[in-house]
Amino acid sequence: MKGCDGTLLSQFEMLEGAKSMGAGAATIASAGAAVGIGNVFSSLIHSVARNPSLAKQLFGYAILGFALTEAIALFALMMAFLILFISMSDLTVRIAKSGMTCSMPVHPEMPDESREISNLGRRSHP
Repeated sequence: MKGCDGTLLSQFEMLEGAKSMGAGAATIASAGAAVGIGNVFSSLIHSVARNPSLAKQLFGYAILGFALTEAIALFALMMAFLILFISMSDLTVRIAKSGMTCSMPVHPEMPDESREISNLGRRSHP
């Protein structure tokens, strides 16, 4: 690991910062889901106040709307965790250890260490 001359260490720090910003941006969908859930139950209360005899049927629709809206927040949370905790080299090493072949193309500007990692999953056939 190199020092403060602006090479490997600062690239790692920039990557971690970018991952944190990406995960934070992915969680913005949670705010939208919260507003959507509020609208669903607000509409339920208004509808039941207008027509109390349909309360059971409307509640079923409200729960369906809640579940579909909450799914957006869960997908956003899942993406945030994937951005934070999974990196491309981790995936490649896991594929290599599992014995599967990895067909990830090697970029010509990729550092030698990364090329070695990306070639781990490839089997050489005689």
